[in-house]
Amino acid sequence: MKEIPEADWQALRKMKPKVLNTACQRALDKIDRIIKTKNPNAHQSFLDVWDVIQDENGIIGQSFDDMRRSNATLKMGAMLRFGLIGQEELETLTEETRERVKVVAGANKAL
Repeated sequence: MKEIPEADWQALRKMKPKVLNTACQRALDKIDRIIKTKNPNAHQSFLDVWDVIQDENGIIGQSFDDMRRSNATLKMGAMLRFGLIGQEELETLTEETRERVKVVAGANKAL
């Protein structure tokens, strides 16, 4: 995949901590809801928490693991697909990168 321009790479590096925090907070909120439900079956609650951790870890991995300029479009496409970034973050990118990210996000939805 084509590398993104330096300005877009810097924009991604700048937004990464906030977006990663959002992804982690979303996972913690889901876990918190499970815990607050006070299911009398502790084992089922544990399994539900485990499922959330696995699911959200997969999303975080697809969005952030091994991030490089050469795969930044794929990573941002995952972020967009999973709702971690939106129009505000996309507006910080060049039009070319923005369009490529949208294509990647949309193409991955079909999979």
